[in-house]
Amino acid sequence: MSKEPKLLILDEPTAVLSSTDWLFALIRAETARGTSVLYISHRLKKSASSAPVAPF
Repeated sequence: MSKEPKLLILDEPTAVLSSTDWLFALIRAETARGTSVLYISHRLKKSASSAPVAPF
């Protein structure tokens, strides 16, 4: 990422992706740097298994 956001909002980022491993690696790296991530998805099972904190 070119900037250092405090909050990253992702709305259905996996909707058109065939492979999502790189995206979840990016999300883990950003959260490790202190960035909050708001991840919006209708694919709850995949999102919950990849999230460091359970969705509510």
